[in-house]
Amino acid sequence: ATVTARGICWDTSADPALGGSATCMADTTSGTGTFTHVITGLTPNIAYHVRAYATNSIGTAYGNDTTFTTLVAVPILTTTTATNVTSSAATTGGDVTDAGGGTVDDRGVCWSTSPDPTHGGNCIAAATPGGTGAYTVEVTGLSPGTTYHLRAYAHNDSSIDSGYGYGNDLTLTTAPVPATVTTTTHGTVTATTASSGGNVTDSGGATVTARGVCWSTSADPSIHDTCTHDGTGTGSFTSSITALDPGTTYHLRAYATSSAGTAYGAPDSFTTNTLAPTVTTAAVSAITDTAAASGGNVTSDGGDAVTAKGVCWNTTGSPTVADSHTTDGTGSGNFVSSLTSLTAGTTYYVIAYATNSEGTSYGNEVNFSTLTDPPTLTTTAASGITATTATS
Repeated sequence: ATVTARGICWDTSADPALGGSATCMADTTSGTGTFTHVITGLTPNIAYHVRAYATNSIGTAYGNDTTFTTLVAVPILTTTTATNVTSSAATTGGDVTDAGGGTVDDRGVCWSTSPDPTHGGNCIAAATPGGTGAYTVEVTGLSPGTTYHLRAYAHNDSSIDSGYGYGNDLTLTTAPVPATVTTTTHGTVTATTASSGGNVTDSGGATVTARGVCWSTSADPSIHDTCTHDGTGTGSFTSSITALDPGTTYHLRAYATSSAGTAYGAPDSFTTNTLAPTVTTAAVSAITDTAAASGGNVTSDGGDAVTAKGVCWNTTGSPTVADSHTTDGTGSGNFVSSLTSLTAGTTYYVIAYATNSEGTSYGNEVNFSTLTDPPTLTTTAASGITATTATS
């Protein structure tokens, strides 16, 4: 008789058949000959019975009962979103929802800067490595300001993919930290300038937006003091320190600023060179025939103590302390000088001076003339006296 239907039936019990608990799949063809089916929807690591069937007008016949056992599948799991993310660590984990028909003997999390990290790279096992369900791990040793990919993993005795199953790929970005910067030992120092710099060796995971050196007369200067601005990013840089005071000790540090804050290098210090003082000459006043008043103002001591100051004068111009001069104390500031033993009716040239360990400096030159004296004379005795005249 004509075969009108054919297919296969399968079940976990022997002799699966149509109309029972078995699952059956009809072939799309009929008649005699071979046919093939792919059986899906099976459970891992389960023994199944399978029989072919064929139906004609007389009835349904079955082939021999054969058995097979499905393989152990890899575990099925999900990856837990990371929390408590710092610059070097994060809390994450996974949830094994299906053991794949086998026994889970290891589970944890793998991470990498590339997608889909796998076991054999950077991984950490859960404190309870076996079984199903949720678990938590602490991922450590991460780099600041870096994006990482995370995947939970679980292992069983499956022969598929070496028994490893993985959760979904998630990402986290660690927090940046302040940059690492070193201070370059100061170079050439003058009375008002110095050279220095630094090297940003690590950005800390964030873009370095400013770098340079800061200086102050107090220890540990910061960006709230006077600073240079020498570009951005990592690497070495050179700084020019200007507008310093002579003979002064300064402290300096390199700095680097990013979104994570400002970092500083080790402190360094130097002392600027001293200069001769700066002095101006006061106008001459109270002029008589033999005396006058002048003075000056020591506006800068050059970084060293002024040990003498006063005025010098002569009648030829450009006087120095080798000429007549006064000595009017020490230190900076205004002073008054008295010029004495002058000659009447004479032009004098006056310059203020100030002396420190670097030498003697002079102010501007001024000049004046002493007053003239009244003539000196005697009266001759009268002679040739008459009633109305006399000679004198």
